[in-house]
Amino acid sequence: MSFSKARVYSIILISVAIFVSLFLFAFEEITALFIILATFSIALLVCAVVITIKFYRCPHCCDLLPVRSAPRGYCPSCGKKL
Repeated sequence: MSFSKARVYSIILISVAIFVSLFLFAFEEITALFIILATFSIALLVCAVVITIKFYRCPHCCDLLPVRSAPRGYCPSCGKKL
């Protein structure tokens, strides 16, 4: 998986997890569905973190790219073009 796909997948997973988490506020009491949705939301966040750590790396030096900002066309560690 390329680093650009990893970034897109991570953003999508985090967005869905936030949406599911906001849906949890509709419940007045804790039910089985609440627990299932909460677990699903946490699992999505964990998957997003794993994808980011494993695949959001420079293809040349395998160093982790900055997560807070989009890559600017070059690796900040080795300086090669992405």
